[in-house]
Amino acid sequence: MGGPGLPNTTTSEHLFAADYAACFGGALEFVAHQQKRNVSGATVTCSTSVGPREGGGFGIAVKMQVKVPGIPKSEVEGLAQETHEKICPYSHATRGNIDFALEVEGG
Repeated sequence: MGGPGLPNTTTSEHLFAADYAACFGGALEFVAHQQKRNVSGATVTCSTSVGPREGGGFGIAVKMQVKVPGIPKSEVEGLAQETHEKICPYSHATRGNIDFALEVEGG
């Protein structure tokens, strides 16, 4: 819990991060399509960590990084926020249960 895991193994944090990033990326494409924006060059990277919770036990923290070349950062922020707040099923499932940070980069 919160350590590096065993050498040459995949941790549950790795799997969660990969799943969340894939889901968020698909949801971002959906939102962009609805707004007639092209995010085909987007990259979504999710980093997770596990650590002690204030109330005891352990909790998950997520940092989601969204990069979309060719779209101004302010527009990427809007797309990513809508994705997180309204569309992504992982975001719905975890809202209020994990620490979540969103970083965006446009181009």
